[in-house]
Amino acid sequence: MLTFERQLKGWGGEGEVMPQKTHNLRRRRLPALLLAFFLSLVGLATVSPQARAAEVDAIIPESIKIIRDSDEQPDVYLWGMVRIEADWAIPDNSGKAGDTFTLGLPEEFKATRATFDLVGRDGDPLTYGTCALSSNELICTLNENVENKTDVGGSVWVEAQVVKTTDQSKLKFDLGNRGKVEVPLPNNQPGIGYGKRMPTDIQKSGWFPGEDARTREEDPSLVAWQIAIPGSKIADRSKVEITDTFKVEGMDLNVVPGYPKVFSSTLDPQCWNESKPDGCRKDYDENTTPSFTYQIDETADVVTATLDNKEENFSADRIYAMILWVKAPQPIAEGTKLVNKAMVDSTEVNAETTKRAAGGGTGAGRALGHLKVRKVVTGDNANSLPGDTTFPVTYSYEAGGSTKTGELSLTADGDFVDLPNIPNGSVVTLTEKTPEVAGFTFGDPVFSGEGVNDGVPDGNSAQIKIEGSKTIDLTLTNTVSKVTAAVTPVIPTVTPGVCKPGSTTPTPPTVTGADDTDQIDYSEPKITVDGSEATVTLTATPKGGATIDTAKLPEGWSVVNGVVTFSKTITQPDCSAKTVSPVSPKVTPGVCKPGSTTPTDPTVEIPKTEGVTYGEPKIERAGKNKVKVTLTAKPAHGQAFSIDKLPAGWTPNQDGSATYVQVLDDPACKVPSKPRLPKTGS
Repeated sequence: MLTFERQLKGWGGEGEVMPQKTHNLRRRRLPALLLAFFLSLVGLATVSPQARAAEVDAIIPESIKIIRDSDEQPDVYLWGMVRIEADWAIPDNSGKAGDTFTLGLPEEFKATRATFDLVGRDGDPLTYGTCALSSNELICTLNENVENKTDVGGSVWVEAQVVKTTDQSKLKFDLGNRGKVEVPLPNNQPGIGYGKRMPTDIQKSGWFPGEDARTREEDPSLVAWQIAIPGSKIADRSKVEITDTFKVEGMDLNVVPGYPKVFSSTLDPQCWNESKPDGCRKDYDENTTPSFTYQIDETADVVTATLDNKEENFSADRIYAMILWVKAPQPIAEGTKLVNKAMVDSTEVNAETTKRAAGGGTGAGRALGHLKVRKVVTGDNANSLPGDTTFPVTYSYEAGGSTKTGELSLTADGDFVDLPNIPNGSVVTLTEKTPEVAGFTFGDPVFSGEGVNDGVPDGNSAQIKIEGSKTIDLTLTNTVSKVTAAVTPVIPTVTPGVCKPGSTTPTPPTVTGADDTDQIDYSEPKITVDGSEATVTLTATPKGGATIDTAKLPEGWSVVNGVVTFSKTITQPDCSAKTVSPVSPKVTPGVCKPGSTTPTDPTVEIPKTEGVTYGEPKIERAGKNKVKVTLTAKPAHGQAFSIDKLPAGWTPNQDGSATYVQVLDDPACKVPSKPRLPKTGS
């Protein structure tokens, strides 16, 4: 996969390419006679290097190559990237400090401003000059290390963007004093047109706007992300929700004012590749249809956006795209890898892009290495660990005179988490913060991978030295064990069923007291009936790291085929037994006692009846001068009341009992009035 992706996804910037005049910076040689005259005046045998500096013909014409820099497209195409390579050499013992050589780019290409050294080959620690790359030419200035030497030479390369179409199969490079030389396109391509490949799936890409000729930006701290959404993928809906996460660990990024932006293009390569050809591109905001609204969470580095087509489905014959520019507080260094995660409704699209060097000589470049860390849990209980368990890993290293720190969040699914852009030579310390998960313990963490020094500076840590620009994969392994607690199940209460009126079959037994706890799950009771006996069984299963103490099981519990099981057999009532009948009680009204206006309670005489149990009579006042007597009777075990033969005053109940109710008059009790004495005269 290409890491430099700006060439893959069509137009994502703004503005038009401004025509630029190609120019060469040349130093003219002093005429020989003038130089001789000057030397004779000053009496010098030698001249300073600066005085002798000149433009030299160092680029070897036949070595110039145009290399297609994308595996996505078969040809070089507009806005794509190319790599230009060339060899240089000067005659033996001819080099002077300050000499320059030039490679002018064709008008179809534009490069990014950059400087780089001509670094010695094959372990040579010396540098042989410095090159300055502008938009349309490379000028290299040699230093003192080329003087008085033979076999001086090397190579140069630059990255350039295609900014103009052409029907020519060869492009012209300017070599200064030697004029222009024609170089064929890769595979003798007959010209440069538009990229033919259009997005067919929702996809994400990234690039650096400061390197894109279309933006007219030269800010090296910018990075851009684009989501391309073919209309055919959303033609079944009228609204699309987009979430773009631009967070990069260890880097403070902020959204550039005016972004994000959304536009659509017709299904035409020219429309997709050109900046704004008439009639094919539409830009959207909150007042258009579709409307585009968004919110930015600078704390979480997340943009949430909505593209709303006002209850009309999106057009299948357009491509919709959202552009997001973000800015770092300082220039983004070469070798920096940036990642971006986005969701388009339920579709996840991710991308990464790496800041590549714009040019180099004989392997020049500044190295940044990368780490990738994943989590592995082992042990018999690893699969029981909750799926949302995270393992925080802190990191620290010295860079640029300061300490860089942060935290990675690893999950037990084994997915790698990136820690990118670490300077070459840095020693990174990784430390696991063991999570606290109820019911589980973790063994000492073990870091493994190329060059890892595990257990330094302590048992939870490891150190690794970054060398070159490699990406090193690390694995952090923990053994997981369950914490077990011995528990015992409860003894359920089993109650026989009852004979309901008119039924010859008793109700099922009831089971109470076996409710689930934090440590034990109880199954639903299972009841089997054999004649007059019913057997109740249920099981107990430990949970939350608990274990059942099978050596101390309560009565009724045992281990059956490895399962902790409760079993109890009871005798059910015989609902087909003989019938009995309650007898109505004898109720005698209360009496009036001397001096009282309230009568006594009535008396209730309950006759003894075989096969019947009577409750205590209930006596209560039922209005003025009324009293209510209530009595309940139950048949003995194995017997039942005949519903249609209950005596007067008795009413059957659902549980097989019967209730007697009688309301009677209270006597009216009056206190005799005192006799009046006759009045006597005085």
